[in-house]
Amino acid sequence: MKNIEKHSFDKDKLKKRYSDTLECFDEDLDEVKGNYKFLELIYFGALKVIQINSFLNLLTVKETKRYLLIAQKAKFAHIKLLANPGQEVDINLDNSGISTLRADEDKELIKPGLWINAYELGVVLRKNDLNYLNVNKSRIRKISEAYHVVVFYKYFELLKSYMNNNVDKLILLEIKEICNKKFDTNTPPKPDIFPEAYVFQLYQRVQLIEYVINEKEYEFNELLYLALQYHKTIWSQNKGLNLGDVPLKNNSDGFISWPLTSLAAMAYDKGMKIKVESDYMPEWMVKGKWHR
Repeated sequence: MKNIEKHSFDKDKLKKRYSDTLECFDEDLDEVKGNYKFLELIYFGALKVIQINSFLNLLTVKETKRYLLIAQKAKFAHIKLLANPGQEVDINLDNSGISTLRADEDKELIKPGLWINAYELGVVLRKNDLNYLNVNKSRIRKISEAYHVVVFYKYFELLKSYMNNNVDKLILLEIKEICNKKFDTNTPPKPDIFPEAYVFQLYQRVQLIEYVINEKEYEFNELLYLALQYHKTIWSQNKGLNLGDVPLKNNSDGFISWPLTSLAAMAYDKGMKIKVESDYMPEWMVKGKWHR
């Protein structure tokens, strides 16, 4: 079993951020009952609690699952609201009572990233009914024609076709063709080069999906190991994404790779053995072991 350990981080600063996150999260839970726009804050808050905890180990798996379910409910409700503007949606995020929300803004479209986040959570939580992620294409927002955005949008379309058990192999080929024209897909770009480092990760995920489809267990595990290594290389940097930002090594967004965790869960559910373990990819999420 190959293992990739977590990178070094500032434990004291992380504990402070964890406390602040919990406080803001509880406030946002109250606010969401009157305004659907707080759903995004709930999602990010719950994920931040989970991600920081994955390095600090302050919560049990059962407690962590509570936040995971809240994040999933918030994300799914957000998509349902944006997909059906004007319709009311009932939601009970934390079993404290049902709230009825409505999105009246027809111009607010669903970002592909929002959909991908929802799908990844659905896979990890083994949600069998993902039908309401089948939103009308007219409700999906296309941001720009920059090549990294195009690749991201095609990755969204690929996941959507996989969800519907009808993988569009043409999209696989299109993504590979775009990437091969832009950089050497056999050599990882330096971690601080944008957008190549970002697109390279998408390219790796596309290959992993292809291995899942074709049930190539050995190739999947070899690439999964390399993808986790590259994830660590990016998120262990001492500098932030932008000038003045928190150093990436202390940025909780990198503490768990949700894309790789969900892809490993997809492979595991197809009967493939996962021969890589990492703090960036919690085993209990990959295998759906909620009662540990």
